[in-house]
Amino acid sequence: MSMKTLRARASLSALLVAAAIPIANTETPGLDPDALMASVQAETEEELDAMDDEDVESLNDDEATDALAEEDEDEIEAASDEDMDAAEDDETADKPSARVLATRIARNATAKVTAPKDSKPSKASGPSGSNGIDPEVAAEIQGLKEAKGQEALAASLSIDPNMTVAKAKRHLAAAAKSKSSRLSSVPNPPVGGSSAPSGKGLKAADQAQRASAKALREKAGQA
Repeated sequence: MSMKTLRARASLSALLVAAAIPIANTETPGLDPDALMASVQAETEEELDAMDDEDVESLNDDEATDALAEEDEDEIEAASDEDMDAAEDDETADKPSARVLATRIARNATAKVTAPKDSKPSKASGPSGSNGIDPEVAAEIQGLKEAKGQEALAASLSIDPNMTVAKAKRHLAAAAKSKSSRLSSVPNPPVGGSSAPSGKGLKAADQAQRASAKALREKAGQA
């Protein structure tokens, strides 16, 4: 990862945390500051991990991101419902604005901070099983079109009790994009006169080495 990318990730992370905190406090007053900060930082890290380097750098350089960074803490507002809904659309889910990301981080963090600490999922308490996994969510994740060709990753995401369909979709989309980028950078194999030895050549070389070693052993025995 280049220094430019590292700086972009660090800068975007700091901005998202700084924006998510006041959004969370405005929507849900009275949250524990330390718990909220820890939860926001964790959610921010998860969001950025699901983004590839190109999207991070692009978002970091976006004019809307700069505008959000210029706002005072008490002026920062959550993204509109329309923008939040658009961010979940198949065409734009992997490229939300910084304000949408900050709002999503704030709401996810708030939900975790305010969740009852003694609640334990069980078969009798709802659709989730004893391991906390919702079978309907798991099935929906594995049925996503983004899961095609990435069945192992989809299966892994589906057994995470904290995973949502939207998050899984973003992880799968980012993984597919990263895989495509890696494949495009692999050079084509040489065509025609390759200098690599053929299978027959390797076999002949191996036989020659064995014969030479045998001759040396026999010579040593005669001495």
